[in-house]
Amino acid sequence: MNQAADAGPQSSFEIRPATPADADSIAAIYNQYVGAGPYTMETTRWTGDRVIGMLAGAVPNEMTLIIADESDVNGWGQLKAWNAREGYRICCEISLYLDRDRIGRGAGGLLMDRLIGEAERLEYRHIVSRIVSTNHRSIAFHRRHGFDMVGIQNRVGIIAGEIVDVAIMQKLIPSRDEPSSTVGRNSH
Repeated sequence: MNQAADAGPQSSFEIRPATPADADSIAAIYNQYVGAGPYTMETTRWTGDRVIGMLAGAVPNEMTLIIADESDVNGWGQLKAWNAREGYRICCEISLYLDRDRIGRGAGGLLMDRLIGEAERLEYRHIVSRIVSTNHRSIAFHRRHGFDMVGIQNRVGIIAGEIVDVAIMQKLIPSRDEPSSTVGRNSH
């Protein structure tokens, strides 16, 4: 579920793996979206301890990255297994959240590009993103980064007492031996 989007001018940023020292910043950024609109199905605000647990619980081929400028963390993103079943090992889910006061400075695009690159390096072939269907800014952001709309899950969640739909978007990554022109073609 990718909620924050960014398309503005680029500044000087560092992208690196998140550490426990980043936990409070990650929680603070995420909490800007909890209960604040069409951004997340989460109803409970995060704590730094919860983020530390999330970081510690990552399995191989999962990661959380932060993007920071000279002053502090501007946002964070995550790649995680889409499904624990072995047959889905080539599919991951991507999430990205920016500090709302930092949107428009280019951090979101840089972080998305890095996460996509990491997904390719980890040999994922399919990236999934779930976005509340009324979050048009995030849907447009994903389209700019090569994601296609798969469809809408109707009436799948509740935010602030309202039943909401969720857009399912995907980005296909060709394997090293697969020509990119065949990615996304129906093989039936």
